[in-house]
Amino acid sequence: MRYILASLVCCVLLTAGCQVAPAPAPATSAPAATPTEEVVTEEVAPSEEMTPTEEITPTEEITPTEEITPTEEITPTEEITPTEEITTTVEMTAARSVSVPFEAVQIILDFAPGARTPPHSHGGLVLVTVLEGEITVRSMTGEETSYTPGDFWIEAPGEFHEVGNAGQETARVAAAFLLPEGASLTTVQEGISTDDLPPGPTAVYRTSLPVSEGLGNFEAIQLILDFAPGAWTPPHSHGGLVLVTVIEGEMTVRQEATGEETVYRAGEFWMEGLEEVHTVGNAGQENARLAVFALLPEGANLTTVQEGVAAGDLPPGPTSVYRTSMLVTTDTE
Repeated sequence: MRYILASLVCCVLLTAGCQVAPAPAPATSAPAATPTEEVVTEEVAPSEEMTPTEEITPTEEITPTEEITPTEEITPTEEITPTEEITTTVEMTAARSVSVPFEAVQIILDFAPGARTPPHSHGGLVLVTVLEGEITVRSMTGEETSYTPGDFWIEAPGEFHEVGNAGQETARVAAAFLLPEGASLTTVQEGISTDDLPPGPTAVYRTSLPVSEGLGNFEAIQLILDFAPGAWTPPHSHGGLVLVTVIEGEMTVRQEATGEETVYRAGEFWMEGLEEVHTVGNAGQENARLAVFALLPEGANLTTVQEGVAAGDLPPGPTSVYRTSMLVTTDTE
């Protein structure tokens, strides 16, 4: 019996067997990645139609401040000259004349990279000085001329042209206009489609000075001055009308007759009358820059330092960065 049982156990074990899990299949490498579809960016259309900006008008009418007479006689000193004086080589002709009354307008314009004006003209003479970057002027014949900081050009009334920035950096210009009464500052050429215009320049600051009396033959001067912190002019006066715009920083003007001081910040301006004695300085901690537009009658001194002022007692003065000018005659007819 014992043998029979042992035989049965062996049979059961043989029939059942031991199930062994199969060995895992060897890993196969993943199929090579297929390239994604080529990405093509669509040309981006401008978000909105660019149209010329509206003509800029003065925020308010400017009237001259109270006239101040010098406390003592003034004798001329050496006239301040720029690092390199730039004047026009064109002789004064009828094309360089302006009718009275007129407005002396100073505009600071920024051109972003790619910004360009449409073909346009102006109603008066314009003196344009490049302050930063590079500007290209294209005439209606297709001729192009590039201007860099310190360069300038003159635009005659009714002369159509385009002005733009083909560079990679923002460009800045100071434009000084002699605009006869009733004349348009800017006129876009007839037939220009606004759909095809690139973005135009940005008018950063605009200031103006009304002129109601003839000046005879005179020089329209554009002067860019830098005042380091603590720099001051001596007490002085000018031989012509002067319009001063603060481009950067903060400036203090002191009237010598009264001792009154006024602080002007970027975008603000003041006017200086004939032989009005004053002192101008930078009492701040940052550099300041001024754009000066002077109308200097023939034979007059631009700057006259007050008599009796000792040079040894004066603080450092301003730096004349650029000076440009054009000769003009007053048309009295």
